[in-house]
Amino acid sequence: MMTRLRPDVRATGPHSSRRLEVALALPALLALLLIGPPSHAYTVGTPFTGGCHELITETALRGARGITPAAAPMPLATDDDQAMASDLPFAMASDMGDLGAITLVLGVRDNDLKGLLPTDLANLAVVQGDPTTQNQHCLRSLSESEPTGTPDALADCKSYILGRVTLALTYLAASGAPDPNARVDLPVGLAIRGSVPVSLPGFYVYMGEALHAFEDGFSHTYRAPDAGPVTASLTWLHILDHDLDEAVDGPPHTSVLDECSSLDPLRTVRLARVEEASQLLLLAALGPGDSALRLANVGAVLDEYLAYQPGCTAANGWCHAPEHAYPLTIDGCAMHGRKVHGIGLGGGSALAAIGLALRRRRRRALASVAALVMAQGTLARAADGTGDAAPTCPPTQPPAPAAPPRFGAYVAYGASLDNTAMNVSGGGRLWLTPGWETGLDVEFNPWFSTLTAGARPGALNVYGTLIRRWPPFTKSFGLRSTIHLGTSTILFDLYGVPRYTTGIYLGANLLGAEWKVGRSFIVVLDPADVALPAPQLAGTPFGYLQYRITVGLQWGA
Repeated sequence: MMTRLRPDVRATGPHSSRRLEVALALPALLALLLIGPPSHAYTVGTPFTGGCHELITETALRGARGITPAAAPMPLATDDDQAMASDLPFAMASDMGDLGAITLVLGVRDNDLKGLLPTDLANLAVVQGDPTTQNQHCLRSLSESEPTGTPDALADCKSYILGRVTLALTYLAASGAPDPNARVDLPVGLAIRGSVPVSLPGFYVYMGEALHAFEDGFSHTYRAPDAGPVTASLTWLHILDHDLDEAVDGPPHTSVLDECSSLDPLRTVRLARVEEASQLLLLAALGPGDSALRLANVGAVLDEYLAYQPGCTAANGWCHAPEHAYPLTIDGCAMHGRKVHGIGLGGGSALAAIGLALRRRRRRALASVAALVMAQGTLARAADGTGDAAPTCPPTQPPAPAAPPRFGAYVAYGASLDNTAMNVSGGGRLWLTPGWETGLDVEFNPWFSTLTAGARPGALNVYGTLIRRWPPFTKSFGLRSTIHLGTSTILFDLYGVPRYTTGIYLGANLLGAEWKVGRSFIVVLDPADVALPAPQLAGTPFGYLQYRITVGLQWGA
């Protein structure tokens, strides 16, 4: 297998989880997810939005496969291929589950996501607002102003597409078909594995990136009737910078043009046109002929579908473009009127507000914990005679009750708030002293993803437990701290992590509560239970950090 690192890929690390404070902002985050990630292209698939790029690309590939055998499906040849396919954060069409189709779609999504998950809103805003990558979306750069802004933007877009196709053609086999063994590493955000470099056929990676820009050449332009030549290229950066002047910067991007369902006649014609054009671009790159002839055919397709019709300006409403009548919509907020001085509470402002709220909530939470610890310390001093309590007469001592059993059992159930998971465990307990006990637990830990339907087997965790029981507040209520250390074994194949790989398990709950409900029974609540099953430590380490709420029942000990 020939594997090369993509020259334009930034370094990525193993999957890591977000901070515990995210749970405090869950309602606000859900609201942002319902709006959708920052977007300035045909949409990519998320749990909350349809995938237009995926739909267009699959339609184009399906059509190409009916014409040329060079586009034939590629089998999922390795265990990692199959694990990657089962961990995609979006759904592929039933006839598009092969390696070639999956790679082509991942390449298309890469222009927008750059290895991130579509729920990583803060980082996506940075990626999509990058002024150096606007040609990847067939949008104007900051320097592409009137009167030559549109032809300049189209030239940059064409240059990017030709560059990607040129790279793609270096990954062909001797037969002229894409080589499944000539691979590159593409950072991909997988549903459970997270962001990880995935080894994929290079032809389809680069063709996917080229197709993304080509498809955006339809959603990011005004066009002559029936989706004919381009009359104006759109701008996105001037909207973000709050300084749009259409006469200088060109018309603003609007997400109305990014939709591909429930369309009016104008956008219906445009969708059919982009599907037709994308199929022809694939067929041109897949031959027949040598690389020079294929590139010439690709150039001819670009010249036809990204042709420029001059004469349209802000003064004549961009030749009275019907697209200009659509409301300017950004991140789900509609704005009427064309002079833009601000975008209100969009993705970046909302995230900043959430961050401020998190900091305030965290300060309040820390203050509460500090007060609780101080109260606990006061009780502890009173219990051991070092406090300042007034002397009292010795109470009459009642007969000592029978001691509870020294050995006990524990069962628990919980759920993770961040990397979605459940945990079901059972084990034994041994009483050591009034303040200490230990135990051994076995835990089944299935994992989920909010990006896909269904559960994965997750991990089997076996660990020792050490519990510090603090002096009780009352006869029936007390506090405890818990730590866990043991092993974690993954129960399914994940990309780069084979089934039954075994690593380490770490867990802790700083402060939990227990209620005595009988002479030998207590109910335990661990509201901030942190668990890190890390089944793979060698190579590229992998862990699935979880912030849990766990409820348990203990007998004895």
